[in-house]
Amino acid sequence: MATESRHEELLETIGLERSRKDMVILGALLKAQKNPTDFVDFETLREQLAKDEGARKGKDPLIYRSLSKLEKDGFLKIDRGSHKHGYNSSVALLERALATIVEQNIKELERELKEVDAEATLFSEMDSDNIESKEGRCCQNKARMVVSD
Repeated sequence: MATESRHEELLETIGLERSRKDMVILGALLKAQKNPTDFVDFETLREQLAKDEGARKGKDPLIYRSLSKLEKDGFLKIDRGSHKHGYNSSVALLERALATIVEQNIKELERELKEVDAEATLFSEMDSDNIESKEGRCCQNKARMVVSD
């Protein structure tokens, strides 16, 4: 149970919550495939979603949008060679898609870190300039007090 929660936390960290409709549809596709090389038609996928989700399976347009997004993100392939499209996913596709997402997230985090570092440097410079100017005024005021006494 602890391992599953760690996996869910990891997936959530990279933006893939298991409850997201895309992930539910991907899970249904993987269940519907008899073999890793099989392409599943939309009707079969919808039937699997109905088994898994019941009334919450979603409307066809939502399913099609999720399939397109999953293809764009590299989680599945779509065979458009015939009138009825076929959908396929595999461990290799999942590994590549996850690696790409992790790589993109690392680049984004590195970019954000650079921005934070730049802002911290700016604040540090502002503080030191501010302290120096206050110290200068303080010394000038002390000098005036000494001179006027």
